[in-house]
Amino acid sequence: MPESIIKIAIADDHPLVITGLKNTLKPFKHIDIAGLFTTGSDLLNGLARQETDVVLLDIHLPDNNGSDLTRKIRSLYPETKILIVTSLQSMEHVKAMIQYGCMGYLFKSSANEQTLIEAIEQVHKGNLFIEPTIQQTYMRSLLKLKVKTEPKLTRREKEILKLIAEEYTNQEIADQLCLSQRTVEGHRLSLMQKLEAKNTVGLIKAALQMGIII
Repeated sequence: MPESIIKIAIADDHPLVITGLKNTLKPFKHIDIAGLFTTGSDLLNGLARQETDVVLLDIHLPDNNGSDLTRKIRSLYPETKILIVTSLQSMEHVKAMIQYGCMGYLFKSSANEQTLIEAIEQVHKGNLFIEPTIQQTYMRSLLKLKVKTEPKLTRREKEILKLIAEEYTNQEIADQLCLSQRTVEGHRLSLMQKLEAKNTVGLIKAALQMGIII
């Protein structure tokens, strides 16, 4: 059974990078390079004209950054997958771009033929592809994040957290729950430690992000 054709768009502001990626992909019959772009606006115009399966996207383009472009592409063309190909190697960038909706993240320094094709094919299938040299680090960071996003709160702490979110003072919470103000203050301190918050605003923000309150 013949392989399905994967239509590719490449967006990078360095002509040498575009040429290198194009030459790497050219021998593969199941890869169709539908467009080459050096700016974000040109990329968006190109996607409007040509159906594209996977975009190879650099994070920094002259007129747009990767996060903004990713959001626009995900909104306008939800079926189009995005594979970041960049020189930025920080874990913060990796996690941020995946969170914005990219399906893959690859370093330019390791975008050899085999790795690049594997990344494109996996992303096209809807699978997540992370730069091979940091896959284990990325997975460990996800495990840590999972632990962090699921703090063990007692029933009382959840009650107090809900009242804090509703802007009750410590004394008002104490009166409502028939507790001493000192006990409430102790629970508040415990909540801030568990949710790694520095103040009430941070406490509520963390609780919302973690889905503890809605």
